[in-house]
Amino acid sequence: MPFGFGRKAFPVNINSIELYRSKYVCFLIFILLLGRRLFHRYFFA
Repeated sequence: MPFGFGRKAFPVNINSIELYRSKYVCFLIFILLLGRRLFHRYFFA
């Protein structure tokens, strides 16, 4: 994670990192659920 956006944009950068991390966690959970469904469909049909 690059922090070189200047000292004024440091809180904005922290907020963007928090937002990105929450989006990434939601996306990862979605991929895990979808992948598990596809895995059961193809390997336990």
